[in-house]
Amino acid sequence: MFTILQKKSFHRSNLYSDAPMPFMQRLTWSGVALHAGTLPGYPASHGCIRLPHDFARKLFGETRTGMTVMVVGQRSSVRVRPMTGPAWWRPGLATRGPVTIVVSGADRRMIVLRDGMQIGSAPAAFDGVVERPQAYVLRADTGWTRVTLPGERVTPRIPFAVADSDDSQARDPFQRGLATVVGPGATMVVVPESLASGVGALPPPRQLSGDEEMVDQWLADDGVSGGR
Repeated sequence: MFTILQKKSFHRSNLYSDAPMPFMQRLTWSGVALHAGTLPGYPASHGCIRLPHDFARKLFGETRTGMTVMVVGQRSSVRVRPMTGPAWWRPGLATRGPVTIVVSGADRRMIVLRDGMQIGSAPAAFDGVVERPQAYVLRADTGWTRVTLPGERVTPRIPFAVADSDDSQARDPFQRGLATVVGPGATMVVVPESLASGVGALPPPRQLSGDEEMVDQWLADDGVSGGR
């Protein structure tokens, strides 16, 4: 799970031989990004995620910094180990930006991200076991609606209860707080894996990277959007 840190329509790699990275969307400060590139049919990048050029261009036009990116690989074995701890809610950590709820089937817990910052977390009760990633979007007319991912043929109901802005029945303080920040366009991803290994909001760049010079160069680049 990543956050879009910065965007640039054309960028050259600071680390790998000045390699071109059209429609670059930075995911980490250590050299991982989405960008257009040749797809030879095998892993050919130093660590980035290459996309078809036309798709990369269209995706670049639809995203903004602070959005959540989920990278899904091979199916992993799921071991349910609920994470203990009470719910907490601190919306003041990020007061604006896109909202994404990330739910772990293994941990039985959700975290709430706004503009890529974690603003809350709470236990989550499930029906059954989450076997593969699921994605939802909150729509004004239909509420939380499942987004069909590649390989899916069915659209089952949401596996647990999440309050939306019109849910007058929400009595739990966390649910009431959540209802104040979600609205049409908010997204939710449900993953089988645990959140304990670092899935969630990235810390500010200066805490994440020890290369202060590189971070300063990015923040001073007029062609780059985003950055905190």
